Amino acid sequence: MICRIKNKSAAADFFYVFYSWLGGVLACGRGLGIAQKLLEAQEAWVVAQSQYTVINVKSRNCFPAMLRLLFRNGYAIENMEKKGQLCDYRLCFTKKVN
Repeated sequence: MICRIKNKSAAADFFYVFYSWLGGVLACGRGLGIAQKLLEAQEAWVVAQSQYTVINVKSRNCFPAMLRLLFRNGYAIENMEKKGQLCDYRLCFTKKVN
């Protein structure tokens, strides 16, 4: 999925099966609810497949807006991977669906 504002890409969300592996909103598109809409569309797609019961997402400490989005939408931390400095630690989130 790609969101466009004034015919320019403002955000993209790529997912494979139920593991969301890349998502983000460009600075020009932040604060407009785009990430929330992309997350909702992704979850709706997963639910529509009916075979998946969990969505897994990985993010980093250096992306606090993404962490807040995940917490707000019912995702829970299930693991942490230490990588480099504290800001680079990976947080592994999970959410049950269906």
